[in-house]
Amino acid sequence: MDYDIYGAIAAYDQDVLLIHGDSDTIVPLEFSQRALEVYPSARLEVIRGGGHGFYGDNARLATDYMLEYLDEHRTDQAGNDE
Repeated sequence: MDYDIYGAIAAYDQDVLLIHGDSDTIVPLEFSQRALEVYPSARLEVIRGGGHGFYGDNARLATDYMLEYLDEHRTDQAGNDE
């Protein structure tokens, strides 16, 4: 494929949360680390021992990362922090 995914994501100007397991055998962690450098505003959370899908404690940790991230980015309709 000739599609430049990193070129495409560089144009996305919103905040991004990446969650990646360091034992993922399908998508190497290096892909998310590179994306972290390309996105204008991104955060990477690495789940130690996590694979491509998250289960059990890893799923709970991923959910905690998402809820924390969403809470940090939540604003009311007037644009003020709640």
